[in-house]
Amino acid sequence: MRKMFSLISLFTLLFVVNVLITGVMAQGATLDLFGDPTFGVIKLAPGFTPDPYNIEALSGGPLDASFWVDSNCTGFIGSDPDFRLNWSGDGSDFRIFFVGDGDATLAVNDPYGDWHCNDDFDDRNPLIKFDGAAFGQYDIWVGSFDPEVNLFGNLYVTELGLSPVDFALPEVELVVSAPPNFGETALAVDFTPDPYRVQVLSGGPIEVASANLPSNEYCVGYTTAEPDFRLEWIEDGTDLLRIMVVADADTTLIINDPYGDWYCDDDTYDFDPLIEFKAPTSGLYDIWVGSNDSGITIPGTLLITKLRFDPREFY
Repeated sequence: MRKMFSLISLFTLLFVVNVLITGVMAQGATLDLFGDPTFGVIKLAPGFTPDPYNIEALSGGPLDASFWVDSNCTGFIGSDPDFRLNWSGDGSDFRIFFVGDGDATLAVNDPYGDWHCNDDFDDRNPLIKFDGAAFGQYDIWVGSFDPEVNLFGNLYVTELGLSPVDFALPEVELVVSAPPNFGETALAVDFTPDPYRVQVLSGGPIEVASANLPSNEYCVGYTTAEPDFRLEWIEDGTDLLRIMVVADADTTLIINDPYGDWYCDDDTYDFDPLIEFKAPTSGLYDIWVGSNDSGITIPGTLLITKLRFDPREFY
């Protein structure tokens, strides 16, 4: 099975994109055809290899495409293009499409300044064909149907007869051996300061309820395949270990302990999850922070404590 995108590098981009989108919304965004593309630029010619060319991207933004682009276009997009293709051929055919973990849209401004839009080529993934394509610059935006939603995925450029149906979605599993998205630490029973804190971003394309976990009504939300954080607890001897998340929206928490057992929580304290280990054993604790929608990413703080703190004390 072909893996659609590298989630570790994609999550590195997530912090940048969240800051950019927040700043643009605060300043009153407008569409900028001359803006620097968020995910890069490529120059391609007929016969390019490898074919397809693909780049990791995130959909969405604050601008309504039906207003800023064309009344026939749909979705919400960013101010700057997501990607720029400089095509050096003239009269050849190619197609551009996006494969993601939700319903996305596509808008492309061609070298003549004309707009091309698509939604749902295959129910949820958009595709635009250019027959006899002109030489020049193609600016590309990937949209979401909610201005607060960013969809993970890959943008493809191809001269072949490929479409989104040719590309598999990520495997539905949580990988305890994978490098964590936001780092790792080793803590002993007398660690200070207490609580230990790390900034994380929830969410991802994996539906936890469909992943490789035992059935548990609290094992819910969407995460990446990789853990968000890894704790090495390096000695026994404490009565309590609490792991929790504090955020401005609803998150979930999933932990794999040193024995390989799974623990999950959702909404123990309103929107904030907390998992408690009594007499915790030494070893590795892999931690995931989930969102309740595959397209939602929520900044928050992961807290680790040996005291009886709960999330309400950190607002």
